Order: sequence, then C-alpha cells, then structure tokens
Amino acid sequence: MTDKELKRLNRRELLEMLIMQSKKIDRMQTEIDELNQKLSKRDLVISESGSIAEASIKINNVFANAQTAADQYLKNVYNLHADTEKECRILREKTEAECRGMEKQAKEQAQQYLEQTKQMIDSGVSDFKERMKEMADMLFDQEKVNEILNGDKHEKE
Repeated sequence: MTDKELKRLNRRELLEMLIMQSKKIDRMQTEIDELNQKLSKRDLVISESGSIAEASIKINNVFANAQTAADQYLKNVYNLHADTEKECRILREKTEAECRGMEKQAKEQAQQYLEQTKQMIDSGVSDFKERMKEMADMLFDQEKVNEILNGDKHEKE
C-alpha cells in the first residue's frame, strides 16, 4: 500500500489494519516459538545420540517397529483371507445342497409326469383296444349279416 493510499484511510480502517498486523505478528511469533522448540528437541536428540552408531541403533529400532507392524498387518490380512475363504466354502456348500435338493425335486416331478403320461397312454391304448374290439365285433356281426343276406340271395337264385 502506498503512502498516498494510507493517508486516505480513516481511523477505523487504520485501526483494523493495525489489529490485523498485530494478529499476524502474534501468529508468526507462535510459529517461531514452535520452530524453536522443534529445533531444541532436534538438538537434544542429536546431543543424545552422541555418535552415528547410537543414531543407527535408534533408526534400527524404528525399522524393527515398522517390521513388527508390517508383520502384524500381513497376519491380519491372512486371517481375513482365511475367514473369507471359510465363508465362501460355507456358501458354496449351502448352494450345492440347495442345488441337489432342487435337482431331486425336479427328478421327482419328472418321474410323476412320466407316470402320469404312462397312465394316460395305457388308458388310451386300452380305450383304443376296446374300440377296435367293438369295431371288430361290429364288423364280424356285419359279415355274418352279409353272409346270411348273401346266402339268402344265392338260395333265391
């Protein structure tokens, strides 16, 4: 902001700017304090380490903890996988049992339909035989009547 722009501002606007600047300074001071604390902690860690060997031992502990966490994670994944496989096996067995039941029911229905069809065919064949017998009887009787009639004709001649 230029001097000219600053001169045009009224008291209220100037006070607001001062308050904003004061808040910004407070935030920055807090941030500086935090950074100083982190720096002092780092200096403390470095002074505690004392040597590269001690630092590597501390790093190795971090890696060991990370390895332990990774191993635990893998164990959980394997357990979850085993649980999922068990659930899948149970569902598969249940589905197979249901399929066997449906297959058995379908076979029973097919057998019932087959029996009904056989009965209907046997009944139809029986009816057909009876009608054929009746027709044969009627034909036989008709032939006898014809013979008699034809025999009478021959006698009249």
